Amino acid sequence: MTADHDADHDAADHARRGDPQTRPLTSLATLAAWTPACDPYSRCPVPLVPRHEPAACVRVCLCHDMAGGYKDDAPVLGVRGPTAHHCYSLQFWQHVHSFVYFSHERLSLPPATWAAAAHRNGVSVFATFIAEWGPGLAETLRLVYGPRFDPALPSTFVDFSPVFADQMVAVALHYGFDGWFVNIESRLPDSVHALVLARWLRYLTAKMRSVGKSVMWYDSVIHTGELRWQDRLSDNNKMFFDVCDSMFVNYTWDADYPAASAALAGDRVRDVYTGIDVWGRNTYGGGGFNAHKALRCISKAGTSCAIFAPAWTYESLGSHPDLFHLHERRFWCDASVPVTLPLPDPESGELPPTAVDSGDIGCVADYVPPWPAAGIDCFYSSFDQGFGTAYWIDGHQVSSMPWTCLSRQSIPPTHRTSRSWYPVTLPAQLSDPLAGSTMHVQASLESVGAGVTVLESRVTTDDAWTGGSSLELALRRGSASQSAAPPPGFAAVFEVFDVAVDMTGSTVAIVRYAVPLSSASSADGLVVALSVRRTLSADGRARDAPVIVLPSRQPASIGVSSSGHVWLQAEFCMGMHWGSGITPLTLGVVVVRQPVLRLTMYVGPPAAASQLSLQLPSQGTVQFDDVYRQEGTSDRPGRVWVTAKWAAADDAGAGRCEVWIDGVWHGSSCSNWYRFSVASVGTAGAVDGVKAAIRVVAYGAYGQPVSAAEGEWVLQ
Repeated sequence: MTADHDADHDAADHARRGDPQTRPLTSLATLAAWTPACDPYSRCPVPLVPRHEPAACVRVCLCHDMAGGYKDDAPVLGVRGPTAHHCYSLQFWQHVHSFVYFSHERLSLPPATWAAAAHRNGVSVFATFIAEWGPGLAETLRLVYGPRFDPALPSTFVDFSPVFADQMVAVALHYGFDGWFVNIESRLPDSVHALVLARWLRYLTAKMRSVGKSVMWYDSVIHTGELRWQDRLSDNNKMFFDVCDSMFVNYTWDADYPAASAALAGDRVRDVYTGIDVWGRNTYGGGGFNAHKALRCISKAGTSCAIFAPAWTYESLGSHPDLFHLHERRFWCDASVPVTLPLPDPESGELPPTAVDSGDIGCVADYVPPWPAAGIDCFYSSFDQGFGTAYWIDGHQVSSMPWTCLSRQSIPPTHRTSRSWYPVTLPAQLSDPLAGSTMHVQASLESVGAGVTVLESRVTTDDAWTGGSSLELALRRGSASQSAAPPPGFAAVFEVFDVAVDMTGSTVAIVRYAVPLSSASSADGLVVALSVRRTLSADGRARDAPVIVLPSRQPASIGVSSSGHVWLQAEFCMGMHWGSGITPLTLGVVVVRQPVLRLTMYVGPPAAASQLSLQLPSQGTVQFDDVYRQEGTSDRPGRVWVTAKWAAADDAGAGRCEVWIDGVWHGSSCSNWYRFSVASVGTAGAVDGVKAAIRVVAYGAYGQPVSAAEGEWVLQ
């Protein structure tokens, strides 16, 4: 994030001020002229984190199409401003297999912010090539036959040219995304051109596969060259399906179409992504809060699913964070969330197809079980949502300015509903951690009724260990608005994550948690334990009874936050209880006595001792380049933009770097560079006396500081 960027600045202002942002390639001519030097900043900084795929898990491709694209997600280092946190983001990656960034530009490159968030959650990311209607025909033919294509010279369109396909592979490698979504919605002159297009598609797919990437085709053009959506895999479009990795089927299908697709696809049934338009435009079931009707049909047939434009919850129903996140929860995982029904059409008296059908209530999670959280060797979540109303490092608030930077997004909780929170009975005499021990407990899986203790789990922006949010677990007496301490002896399990980590005998789990300073003295006994349930079925829905794992030693204090909380770290031995190899588990946090806890989680090899970033000695040097001078005016001083660079730490993994300028926290980067500006002295381009002292701290795979670097820049 950059400290002096306002969310309302337009794209031209971003470019003029030197603030890096991801932009589309608007034509094939732009693609032909592209080189890596054209955009050194928009590369995805996070590699695709591996994720265990359950055998029966439904694959969902999320096709993101919102307001033309490239809004607050485009600036690589994020944005700041009073309403910057009123952004669209996805907090339900556990239901998504792949992510397509879609707009109506010729080549829509996924912003680095989205790519980083998706990769950290184990989700592959696709760019889009689109050519539409009459004007798109010439571009389609040029794509296939190459830059020398001339419709007046038959010799220029005999067979396909690899030129643009090779450039598309180079673009994918440079920016770090995982595939191309090819959408040709222009009628071709005849079947011969369609056959050449299929050969070109085969070549692109082979080249992408050779570098570990893939190609998805859209159900549009058929083997005759006609633009005729099939709404299923059919003999008319199978020619294209056969030469690429997957197909996104148009969303205006009938009830028997998914089964027809499955029958024709054979053992490639999961490569067919049957479409759902969340806006409800002639889509089966109606879209919106009725998307589960289409998913019911799709899951029965066994194809995969493509959910188009899920930002409907943001664009149509309201962008205020409280409202948006309520509607998102209702759409993805919790059909019990009450939502306001839209008013009927004033002329027809009918409700829109996206409105809740009171006779058929459901959500995505009813038919798409969650995937385990990303991470095979280790797993970590700070519960950062990629936005916030303030920013914290090591529990200390370093900024009070609202912000958004999806690159900062961590792994969200797998379990988000009250079905995963329940009271447990612990031995009455249990008051201190019993090193390394476990016990089976009696657990009630029923909901906790009103008038007794109410359990609540939410991601809050009120406090954090790092970034903009943390997971808050609350035990409240009487109602959700009260926060009195729970009764003596009461404990509750909050299931948080499904994981599938490669267990060894030394695998540990670490929970960093905060309790109010006023109750720190009562935190000396058992406050936090782990709940672990083994996954028994392929779809992850069947699990055995919970086992409680107690801390292996007394939790250690790691700091006092500026919000009046003590942060502690508890460690749990995992490997000795669940053997070795990849073991699907459901992890929960057991809260004992404390009314409110805020926390982060890690599972993996033994972690290094906790060390706060301000205590880390600097060992590297910050270098500076790419200076850009922005001239001042009579009423506005000039600015100078510069890029700070440092050596990437070997063990930083998919972490992030925090940047201080002149002793004040300035922003965050997920790469080994940070672009910033400083005000110059004088007007009309005068830049006398411009300088800045930089300190950078790099954080590793589980949020620990691993290296630091310093440098001073003076404009020469």
